[in-house]
Amino acid sequence: VVENCSFYNQYNCIYYTGAQFQITRGNAFEAWVNNALTAVSFGSVEANGGVITENLFFGESAAATTQPACIDMGVGYSEITKNVILGSQVGLYIRPGLPGGIGENNASHLISGNVFEEQAIGSINFSPAGKPLVSVVIQGNQFSNISNVGSTFQAHITMTAGATAWLRSVVVADNVFNSFLTGTASAYINCQTGQSVKITGNIIDNNSASTNPIGIVIASTVASPCLIENNIIRAITAQYNISSTAARVVDMIGMTVANLPGTLADGS
Repeated sequence: VVENCSFYNQYNCIYYTGAQFQITRGNAFEAWVNNALTAVSFGSVEANGGVITENLFFGESAAATTQPACIDMGVGYSEITKNVILGSQVGLYIRPGLPGGIGENNASHLISGNVFEEQAIGSINFSPAGKPLVSVVIQGNQFSNISNVGSTFQAHITMTAGATAWLRSVVVADNVFNSFLTGTASAYINCQTGQSVKITGNIIDNNSASTNPIGIVIASTVASPCLIENNIIRAITAQYNISSTAARVVDMIGMTVANLPGTLADGS
């Protein structure tokens, strides 16, 4: 248990290697160089991320920050709840199999009740690093970006492309996005891979004068089944950018036949 500690001006504040069932609670992190919290495995050790809750990550919020991440998660079985995650290039990096694509237990991440603000590149980024990942729930979080809204920012939630369906059984539900994104390449949710993906009940509120960002991206590499339903998307022209024929959209608010994406599964 690492609890009620303050970390300031460290290269890596907490670095778990092969740890199991650890609890990281009530700590404050500021002015780190690499990552504030890292969890990785080695060999065939079944390490996990443990419980990370009620911490304050006060990272650099400038677009040019060189801090890679607040949390860099290379293992599975983590519960990341009720944290304030501010700044860095990425708030939460999930790269199963770090380092070097080794390690086990790359399933089950619960990400809930957190506040993500002012990341330079993205809030949550899933990226392949040698292992598949299954069973992810992202629910009830708050996302905001006011200053880093131009060319550097990619998406609040990104599921990076890799081997076919390396990421499976994903729920993105009941989150609130309240940002000032302006870049035409920026998105709120960018799904470039996945299978059995459900994106439901989110509020995406774009507050900038620009309507250029994209609400939800579903790439052609996303496999069936994929359900996008009952999301509220405001002040964005391209609410959906969908290339996958596996995607089924059921949108009761703000969607008309005229602005349905052209590539959709039956039942939309």
